[in-house]
Amino acid sequence: DAPPPLLSLTGYSGGGKKMIAQYESAQLPNHPTGTPPNKIPPKPYALTQAHKHLPEMVKCAGLTRPPVFTPIVCDYYSGMLVSIPLDLAAMIGPKGRPPTRGEILDCYRECYEDEPMIRLRWEENPEDGFLAADGMAGRDDLEIFLTGGEEQLTAILRYDNLGKGASGAAIQCMNIMLGLEETAGLIMGGRRK
Repeated sequence: DAPPPLLSLTGYSGGGKKMIAQYESAQLPNHPTGTPPNKIPPKPYALTQAHKHLPEMVKCAGLTRPPVFTPIVCDYYSGMLVSIPLDLAAMIGPKGRPPTRGEILDCYRECYEDEPMIRLRWEENPEDGFLAADGMAGRDDLEIFLTGGEEQLTAILRYDNLGKGASGAAIQCMNIMLGLEETAGLIMGGRRK
C-alpha cells in the first residue's frame, strides 16, 4: 500500500546561511511584486519529489517506497509542523481490518508515552483551534497531536527544526552515548533541564 503523504511547514533557518540571509534581507528570488518585504508568502519546494530526506524517511519508517512529501518554507525563523493524514477506513491494521481511533491512540501511547522528549497532546485542543508552526521554537522536545474523528485523523508533529530537529537531537544522542540523563542540557517545556 502507498505510504501516507506528508506536509511540512518549516522556518527558513532550515535552508542554511544563504536562505537565512535572503529572508532576513527580503532579497528572495521571485519575491512577489507589491508584497511587503516582511510578508513573504509560504513557498513549497522540492517539487520534483527528490527531497534529500526521502531516503531517510523510507529507511527509518520501514517503507517500501517514499511518501509524497510536500515541504513548505515559511517566513519565520525556526519551527516545524509535519502533518500526516490517516484515512483509517482505507487502512488495514494488524487485525486484518481498518484500525479504530482508539487502536491508533494505543499505538502512539505504547511507542511514545514514556519518552521524555515527546509530549502526546491529543486529549487537548490546540491553541484556539489552530497550531502555530513555530510554537516549539527554542525548545528541544516535540509534541504529537492526533486530531480528527473516528475514521479520518491527522497526526501532527510540532518541533523546532534547530532544536529537536538538529542540535538538540545531537545533544540527546550524545547524552545517551555517554550514559548521562537523556535530557541533560536540553530545553524542554521552555526551560533547561
